[in-house]
Amino acid sequence: MKKVKFLIVLTIACAFTKLTNAQLYMNSAGGVSIGSASSAPSGVGLQSYGNALFNTTYGGTGSSAYIVAENNGSYPTSASAPDYTWWNDLGTGIYHPWWANIGFTCNSTESMDITQNQVSIYCTAASTDAFISNVNQSSSSTFDLWNSSYGTGYNWRFYVNATGNAYAYNWYSLSDARLKENVNTIPDPLNKVLKLRGVNFTYIDHKAKDSSSTNPPSSSESAKMQMGLIAQEVEQVVPEVVNTGKDGFKAVAYQSLVGLLIEALKQEDKKVNDLQNMVNNCCNMGQTPASATGTNLGTTTGTNSGTSATGQATLNQNIPNPFNTTTNITCFIPGQSGSASLLIMDMTGAIKTTIPITGRNSQTITINAGQLTAGMYYYTLLVDGKEVDTKKMILTQ
Repeated sequence: MKKVKFLIVLTIACAFTKLTNAQLYMNSAGGVSIGSASSAPSGVGLQSYGNALFNTTYGGTGSSAYIVAENNGSYPTSASAPDYTWWNDLGTGIYHPWWANIGFTCNSTESMDITQNQVSIYCTAASTDAFISNVNQSSSSTFDLWNSSYGTGYNWRFYVNATGNAYAYNWYSLSDARLKENVNTIPDPLNKVLKLRGVNFTYIDHKAKDSSSTNPPSSSESAKMQMGLIAQEVEQVVPEVVNTGKDGFKAVAYQSLVGLLIEALKQEDKKVNDLQNMVNNCCNMGQTPASATGTNLGTTTGTNSGTSATGQATLNQNIPNPFNTTTNITCFIPGQSGSASLLIMDMTGAIKTTIPITGRNSQTITINAGQLTAGMYYYTLLVDGKEVDTKKMILTQ
């Protein structure tokens, strides 16, 4: 009986509300309209005309959620007046700039925009925009970061601070001549390359060392033997390719070393060609190059037995190499040879000494380092005025 009385009272109240043009209306489908006496739209449970404030404490608005009535029901709504916002901070929230598009605004300025295939992040103060687009699609451009002060054609500002591996079919670095100035050929490239030290190493597994970590250590990658350089050592030789991050750790731009290696190879190739021409000129004139500095740099020992695999003259790599006192060079001189000698030259092609080889078959020439300065040298075997082979040896301090 009480329920019947309640329904009667509610019906009378609703009828009275409609008659007096009150701001609350309920239709027969259960739809409720607030702020207007006109009927609620079909299929909508709750409709509000005007703004809406949601708060858990009566009277204390603070930063309560605040919905602003859509601007005349049309696109676009404004970044300076978002639809979904907070009381006392009406310039921060969510708005609907266009179809299939959601915008996020901070301090009345758009900070992020989401469409069905792109996320755009804006930072007006730094003039830097980031775009994450076409994610997981066949022709994806997953992350572009560019500086708007240079225009959209210069998508080149990018920074990632992470640990782990990165994979791609190709990595490209902007190298267009129009973006460069103060262009000069790298000076003394070979000397710089010779000062670099290639190393094998493993990375320290910081996660395994962190006892507070709740994640199991991923030691598979850190335990894998790597090959590369030490940034602090590289910085002493070619500081142009070393960068110190915000965390203090140093990194090497390995791709930038390509230019150094190319110029070093070209310099080395020129020296080899100059040496080849010098040897050819001497051989064509039927001469044996004379010693430029003393003849006591080396001694020769050997046996009259033994053969090479082909029966032809051969020259082997010196052992040890590098060396700092003495090193041995072995060679094979066919028994029917008329003359044989070993030439020692510096990297400019200047002959330091000529060591005659009087024995035949297997021979060993011992080079004494006493009269040489530290550096790289060539040595060439001449048999009957013809070059057999040329190799390099390194003398350390």
